[in-house]
Amino acid sequence: MSAPTYVENRLVLYAALAKLPPRQRAVVVLRYLADHSVDETAEVLRMSPGTVKSHTFNGLAALRGLLAERHIDPNLGVPS
Repeated sequence: MSAPTYVENRLVLYAALAKLPPRQRAVVVLRYLADHSVDETAEVLRMSPGTVKSHTFNGLAALRGLLAERHIDPNLGVPS
């Protein structure tokens, strides 16, 4: 079997994002796909910056685990 393509990796990433709880997913999407700062994300989602940081940490950890289950390098598309 050949190595996954960029598109295949993206589809797996999106499927993994869909498995996150809604608030974690919103934080990760705003922070890393929409390139919002912690403060911007906190304002948009009406939560404290500390909550944004907590959701970011937990969401990224969950994504790395989900990607590892699929044998995809967890650094592909997921910031460290």
